[in-house]
Amino acid sequence: MLTIRSESTGSASEQRYHHLFENMPICIFVADLAVTPTVILEVNRRAELVYGFAAAELVGKPANQLVPQESRASAQNILERVRQGETVTTETTNLRRDGTTFPVRVIAALDPTDNGRMIATVEDITAEKQRGSEAEAIDAERLRIAHEIHDGVAQSLGGLRFKSALWSHLADAAPPAMRAALDELQAVLAAAIADLRRAIFALRPLDLETLGFLPALTQLVSDFGGQTQLLARLDVLGSPDCLPESYELPLFRIVQHGLHNIGLHARASAAVVRLKVDPAGGVTLSLLDDGRGFDPGLADAAHHPGHFGLRQMRERILDLGSTLDIRSAIGQGTELLITLPAGVKRSAMSTVRILIADDHTLMRQGLRQLCERLGGFAVVAEAVNGAQAVELTRTARPDVILMDIVMPDVDGVEAIRQILRENPTARLIALTVYRQEQYMLDAIRAGARGYLLKTVDAEELIAAIRAVHRGDYLIDPIIAARVQNELRQAVPEQPRIEPLTEREMAVLRLLAQGVDNKDIAQALHYSVYTMSNRLRTIYEKLNVTNRTQAARYALSHSWATLDEAPR
Repeated sequence: MLTIRSESTGSASEQRYHHLFENMPICIFVADLAVTPTVILEVNRRAELVYGFAAAELVGKPANQLVPQESRASAQNILERVRQGETVTTETTNLRRDGTTFPVRVIAALDPTDNGRMIATVEDITAEKQRGSEAEAIDAERLRIAHEIHDGVAQSLGGLRFKSALWSHLADAAPPAMRAALDELQAVLAAAIADLRRAIFALRPLDLETLGFLPALTQLVSDFGGQTQLLARLDVLGSPDCLPESYELPLFRIVQHGLHNIGLHARASAAVVRLKVDPAGGVTLSLLDDGRGFDPGLADAAHHPGHFGLRQMRERILDLGSTLDIRSAIGQGTELLITLPAGVKRSAMSTVRILIADDHTLMRQGLRQLCERLGGFAVVAEAVNGAQAVELTRTARPDVILMDIVMPDVDGVEAIRQILRENPTARLIALTVYRQEQYMLDAIRAGARGYLLKTVDAEELIAAIRAVHRGDYLIDPIIAARVQNELRQAVPEQPRIEPLTEREMAVLRLLAQGVDNKDIAQALHYSVYTMSNRLRTIYEKLNVTNRTQAARYALSHSWATLDEAPR
């Protein structure tokens, strides 16, 4: 038993409490405040794993043995504040068994059933601090590169442009071909300088959290005008104090993306960003330019050049439960009008928490940067093998897991099995370089909701993550036919099954196509209770135990096809 107690507990409520206590994915300590120094009475399993001590080694020992010398005065202050009835939340440093220190976030309060005791939760925030340091380092490097481009290459090109203008002036009597070449050189230099200004603008980081939303937005628009030599203006109307905090980062990214598109494609001389917030928190955002314009009907063309950024922006806007109205005509400029509702659906505004499991450092870094750059995603953990992925899933609680298949120690397929055994609602995507059918089949049989090749486009990967987060099932179209043929060819001999009714067959087809239970019930006009009974009956008739097995059975008997699955 991992927790040492002085007396047994017999009631069901106490048993439930101790089950929760032991299995919480955060360190929990119970300490005796009535003695000096304060001693530890109970610890949970997570505390053992984090600190490296067995419970028997901690119980009865002074709590300050887990605190480095330089932090003990701060720890004593926490104890005194808790004795006075205060709930204390702070960040400090703790000590592992091996003598290494690590940053922690502590929440401590009196035990509501015994004022002589303190309950403290301790969270290891090493990864959080590391991500913050990495982000600061990346921003510093981006700023350094921007300065080097500005002070080096951009200045040299500017000087060369002035020299070419002088050469052009001195070549009045030169042959027409030479004058044409000098004019072309000036045009090329002007275009190169404009490209560098856009690159400098994109590289310079803005600290939204430190500056605040409106000052950061003001600086963003001002910097854009300075870097692109456009007349850029920000108008803020209505009740900006009523802007929902959850809108701030998405709006900032939308404006940033929109201005980048104006600088890259519009050939404009002026741009206006107009933000209007109503008292209820509804938002209207307008990005207006006087550039060359375009045909809005081409914005959704999948392969039309120049509109990838606009499609990506539309996807981000739709994720907010918002609308995008494109007003443009060739030669008459463009206005993007974004409307965000006052009442935001929680699901639409929540950040998708992602765990990346891959033994290749560059792949993990690339996936993290892609997800975090687009907004709406947060990479909460990274694992280098399957065993670490299983452990991090328990503690980081990701919404979607990107799982490499071939990894050392525990491979991706086995990790998928273990994760789903502990958490059947986990949503996993197998992401790998391997096209072999066996890898695909093993991953799908293990319970992965999708199987994508690492060669997939960034836009498709993001769409896949969002689809799986919604509860959909998907598979890369390149390999869908292979998997389906393999499933048909690999059907084991099955016991005789009881025929399904027409309504049961309709449920099974939708299930095999990746439609979740709620949407199936809605499509077939079932209550949730009736839907649950239907599925139970189908499972019994097919001699299967879950959705994946039922879907595989339907596919192998040609009752449904993967290419009908919603994408």
